[in-house]
Amino acid sequence: MQESNFYTVIIPAFNEANHLPKCLEAIIDQSEGHKVEIIVANARSTTDDSKGVSADYPCQFIDTPHNSRAAQMNHVAQMAKGNILLFVHADVLVPKEVFKHIDEAVGSSKAYGWFSYRFDNQGFLRRINSFMTRYDGAYAGGGDQCIFITSSVFRALGGYNEDYCIMEDFELTRRIKNMEIPYKIIPVPATVSARKYVKHNYLKVNLVNLKAL
Repeated sequence: MQESNFYTVIIPAFNEANHLPKCLEAIIDQSEGHKVEIIVANARSTTDDSKGVSADYPCQFIDTPHNSRAAQMNHVAQMAKGNILLFVHADVLVPKEVFKHIDEAVGSSKAYGWFSYRFDNQGFLRRINSFMTRYDGAYAGGGDQCIFITSSVFRALGGYNEDYCIMEDFELTRRIKNMEIPYKIIPVPATVSARKYVKHNYLKVNLVNLKAL
């Protein structure tokens, strides 16, 4: 009988007290029947009450010595107990049955993968963006898509590239593809905050992302 998977969910956070409750609740709601530990990887320069907010939930809160999201996630991944790591941004709500879908993917020899997503505030361009996340492409495999990876592969790859202040997730996905490591796109949507698109111009956000790549 195959041993069940043990998940370590890692949430990088920087002043995310307003978003952490819903993020944590969504993970906890889906964790029934699965072995899951949740770790909030907090940025050194956080000034809000993320720690106090997280204390209301069954999770570990780690004040990392870093302000880079890649470094925060790498730092916490070193102490992860799970054989599967799931990286969830603090303003993202995981899909329904997220762990069941990952179990199936890993069970079919996929060591890496991600989900599609939809925005919590859907404008025309954001609807197109959401639709395209069901498919593979140059912009597939971003952190908003709830990236999962076996801990053995993550460590063998050396984790996220800390030279990237943003878009470290796409860089990791690119390495996975170049090394022909089996991966899977799961067309079940996470729910992503549209806050950066509401605050900034849609084109501006994507141009910044493109430059970072």
